[in-house]
Amino acid sequence: MNPQSLFFNGMILAGAGFMLTSILLSLKMLPPLPRLFRRQWSILTGLMCFFLLGYIGVILVHSVGIPLPAEFITALVFFGGSIFVFLILRLIRQVITDLINKDTLIQAINQDLEDKVEQRTAELAQSLAEVDQLSVDLSQILNTISTGVRLIDRDCIVQRVNKSFCTMTGMRKEELVGSKCYTCFLDERCRQSDLCTLNQIDRTGQAIHTEVVKTTKSGKKLHCMLTATPYRDKEGSVVGIVEDFQDISERVQAEQEREQMQTQLLQRSKLESVGQLAAGIAHEINTPIQYIGTNIDFFSESFDDISTLFATLHNLATQGKNEADSNQMGKAVIEALDEADWEFLREEIPTALEQTRDGVNRVSAIVRAMKEFSHPGSREKAPADLIEIIKNTLIVSCNEWKYVAEIETNFGDLPMVPCLSDEIGQVFLNIIVNAAHAIGNLQGKTGTEEKGRITITTSTEDDFAEIRITDNGGGMEEKIRKRVFDPFFTTKEVGKGTGQGLSIARNVIITKHQGTITVDSEVDKGTTFIIRLPLKESKDQGGEQT
Repeated sequence: MNPQSLFFNGMILAGAGFMLTSILLSLKMLPPLPRLFRRQWSILTGLMCFFLLGYIGVILVHSVGIPLPAEFITALVFFGGSIFVFLILRLIRQVITDLINKDTLIQAINQDLEDKVEQRTAELAQSLAEVDQLSVDLSQILNTISTGVRLIDRDCIVQRVNKSFCTMTGMRKEELVGSKCYTCFLDERCRQSDLCTLNQIDRTGQAIHTEVVKTTKSGKKLHCMLTATPYRDKEGSVVGIVEDFQDISERVQAEQEREQMQTQLLQRSKLESVGQLAAGIAHEINTPIQYIGTNIDFFSESFDDISTLFATLHNLATQGKNEADSNQMGKAVIEALDEADWEFLREEIPTALEQTRDGVNRVSAIVRAMKEFSHPGSREKAPADLIEIIKNTLIVSCNEWKYVAEIETNFGDLPMVPCLSDEIGQVFLNIIVNAAHAIGNLQGKTGTEEKGRITITTSTEDDFAEIRITDNGGGMEEKIRKRVFDPFFTTKEVGKGTGQGLSIARNVIITKHQGTITVDSEVDKGTTFIIRLPLKESKDQGGEQT
């Protein structure tokens, strides 16, 4: 074999080797290819296999000595190469087209992403602007609220306050924010105690509504209505509290002034009642005083007679010596007893003493009742005997009712009742005097002289002491009954009533004692006032019914 043949065979073998290597690489690259390129790549791989077979066939034919025309081999190589180049170019074109399409798609996606990012950025900027505006609005709203508001975290640190809270405490916002909540006021004793609203809300999770008294650092006392609510994060966990302080100092002061005015009004009403009852009380005292004076005159005259009698007896006793003298002395004693009217004195002196003792007791009872009635009393409720108060009131008002009515009392067992005894006595007096006047007016209309009846009954029902005062006077019409507790409303003639008695009674029973006062009346039948006082002090408000 000549060198030319060896070179030819070597080149063909090298080409076959490269072709085999290319086929193996092509087969290895085929699976990961996209479906779009996998078919063309398979055709190229098949063509390479065909070329490999051609290389092998040429080598076999050349090795057995069969001559092949150079034109045939050249044509075959050019044909196969052109097809291979065509397929390669087509594949490259498809790849480039796909890359261009993907680049266009990527650009479109990128543009869409840019548009979305720009839109989201604008929305985010708008949201941030809305949040900023909301924060401004919230700040303005908080600063517009007339109540003081502060936000406290779980570490007792003040996180936020409004303008009203700064004004209330007299401190600047910079001083308050970041400080401990218990340093905002003086003498705060709630720290780490059951009084701490943060601790209370932490335990219960419920809002708190209570009245508190705070002292600012300038020493000013503030009466506030405090509302404390939980402050929660987005998960609903309590991370602090919001406190709302409503300054009610002016209202408390007004209530104190109103209570003082009511006390003064009650005292004036009491003095007015005393003035109205003064003539009757003077008459009630004058009657026993008169017969006490008469009996004292009688005792004085009787003492002279008794002194003369005992002087005569003494002389006779010292002069008698014998039986004749004794007889004479006996006659003289009898004459002296007759002269002194001893039988009369023996019968009348005990009676006069009893009358005098009764008169003194009556005067003493009237004076004691007047003393109890006119006593200003305590401003704090104290246990009192309501029955004793009623008895004293009946004594004081005796001259008002004794000429027109009989008093009937049905006193049930009553425990001591916490009350303002002087004011309760004034209530009883107003109702009893009104009852006597109602009976007197009915007697004036009908012309009867028969006395009416005022019945006073006491009892207990549930947790209340109940007092019923009933009269059989003329009663009230419906329109009058509905206004009976109105201030300055009266059906009496000018100068005989101010219209304050039952209004005061209503205030005393309902506002000051948390009881109830009820009136039931029927024309020509009579009227009943029912007063109910709690046996234990209560914070619940009472009421009146008509």
